[in-house]
Amino acid sequence: MAWRELTEADLAATLSQREVDAYRQSSPAGGEDPVAGLLARTAEMALGYCRANRTLRVPATGRAVPGSLVSACCDW
Repeated sequence: MAWRELTEADLAATLSQREVDAYRQSSPAGGEDPVAGLLARTAEMALGYCRANRTLRVPATGRAVPGSLVSACCDW
């Protein structure tokens, strides 16, 4: 099973780049990029579910998720 990090392109493929840009612009100026934060939180949630399945070997560090979950993560 291939694992990889979620990207803005993954999110834009599920929503649209226009929606991603609007979400980013809704953040206060000078703050953390809300898209990066959203992707990080989503990956952490998916990894929590993966860790609950004791048969999976989940990487100890990083935010990579199984490739088969990328689309589902972007739907959350």
